[in-house]
Amino acid sequence: MTTNRAPADTIVKRAAIRWFSTLFRSAPAAQPTRSLPYGEVPVGEAVEDGYVDVIAIHADGTIAALGWSKSLETLRRALSLTIAGVRLEPTHIYRVHRPDLAAVFGREATFFGAAVEWIASPRNKEQAATLRADGRVIASFTAPPVDEPAYPHLRNERRVLHRQDIYSSGPPIPEASIEVLALTRHLPGPVLDFGCGAGALVRALRREGVEAYGLELDDERIREHLLEETRPWVTLYDGRLPTPFRDGQFRSVCCSEVIEHLPDPVAAVEELARLASERLVVTVPDMSAIPRGYHHGVVPWHLLEATHLNFFTQSSLELLLTPIASKIEMARFGQVKCDHISYFTNLAAVVHR
Repeated sequence: MTTNRAPADTIVKRAAIRWFSTLFRSAPAAQPTRSLPYGEVPVGEAVEDGYVDVIAIHADGTIAALGWSKSLETLRRALSLTIAGVRLEPTHIYRVHRPDLAAVFGREATFFGAAVEWIASPRNKEQAATLRADGRVIASFTAPPVDEPAYPHLRNERRVLHRQDIYSSGPPIPEASIEVLALTRHLPGPVLDFGCGAGALVRALRREGVEAYGLELDDERIREHLLEETRPWVTLYDGRLPTPFRDGQFRSVCCSEVIEHLPDPVAAVEELARLASERLVVTVPDMSAIPRGYHHGVVPWHLLEATHLNFFTQSSLELLLTPIASKIEMARFGQVKCDHISYFTNLAAVVHR
């Protein structure tokens, strides 16, 4: 009996399509659009000693040609990327595990998977991009706008970094979290933002007509970054308890991403209860994100920030707040989508006194 077998390059192409359809199953549509900050562009073109399956466009400005090659150096020389007519130099080239290639080339080929990466400069508009192989155009696509990412140097840092270079603390954030604002905009006022940072939430609430105030440590970094608009409403103090407010001075208190930094969270919660006559909103990083992302090798950076002293689950946060509450409603925010999983990085408790 004669069996008609597909050519080797067809088998590899089919395997590659299966592999990439799995890899990008939860990704947006194939063609990047004005509203899409990242995505992938199918290529499906042979190059010398290899194949380019897809172009991956990442939100941090990295653009990668993904496929396989018997020779990384050959692939690097063959491919060139231009954006708005400017040719980019490759930043990295590396191998990836491609077990599907063993069916064609044998077991030694399972690391024939290859990627060539370029880091594009930040841009505020869409720009035409072209990928060529040995001068031949194999893909034309639109590179979406890209903002400067957080920690841009970590994409290509040449120094050996140390813990303090990564898990450090920076200046307070100048914009209020959308989720925290949604949790606090309907609180009965006056509202105190306990640990207000630069005063971003105070500013956002006041712009919506909420009588809001802030409390923060009196140190140089806070004074330097405190938003000018909020200075009349923010009290700076030495950090000792009790704080310089009378019992029940505020109907509501928000304490967002603060008690994980404090050495005595029980005393902090008791102080929050002393200040708030009706309602509390408390948010902390959610440690359940670690087991949720573990099998994908993902740990959200902020969970392990250098100045965190206390690490909460929903259960431990509820138990901490129960003595001061008549009712607690829990929420989660900061959604992360990674491959086929979705989880949250932050816990929120709305406490009724």
